[in-house]
Amino acid sequence: MRRSTIRVWFLVHKWTSIVCTAFLLMLCITGLPLIFHHEIDELTEEAPQFGLPGVGSSGEAPGLRPLDEMLAKALAARPGEVPVFMAFDNDQPSMTITTAPRPDSPAEDMTIQLFDRSTGRTTGEEDGGGVMHFLLQLHTDMFLGLPGMLFLGLMGLFFVIAIVSGVVLYAPFMKKLDFGTLRTSRSSARQMARLS
Repeated sequence: MRRSTIRVWFLVHKWTSIVCTAFLLMLCITGLPLIFHHEIDELTEEAPQFGLPGVGSSGEAPGLRPLDEMLAKALAARPGEVPVFMAFDNDQPSMTITTAPRPDSPAEDMTIQLFDRSTGRTTGEEDGGGVMHFLLQLHTDMFLGLPGMLFLGLMGLFFVIAIVSGVVLYAPFMKKLDFGTLRTSRSSARQMARLS
């Protein structure tokens, strides 16, 4: 490779790495607790008691209230709204019913109600608060919605460019060394630094 080509690859590698590193670190730090959110929720929140523990809420198992009845309760609590989603738990008789002013309402206008399908009682509403919700929003879109998601996607593209440019830069130098050799001298890196 010519000196000018190496310089261009070096600059591409340097700046794409610098720009994406802070956001990749943020994704790593916020992603780790999100992996264990069930365990963290069990430790920090009081677990609701269900009438039929160990019975999932999907299907029509004996002892579970009909879905029409559960939907009617959700709509009675939110007059004027329409049903959007129903979600079930496979391990306990809890379920969520999401309602909104219109079927095409944005997510921030939706209300998620929690129910115990074995008793028909409500167990509350998801308020969208708490540390885990904050971390999830930061992790997915940095509180910016679609522009935040697209920006994080751009950071992922920068990361791919940084990896490819790093391979292009360092592969010729590493060919001369055995695999796993530690570089004790800085001659190659110093030469590349002079090119910038």
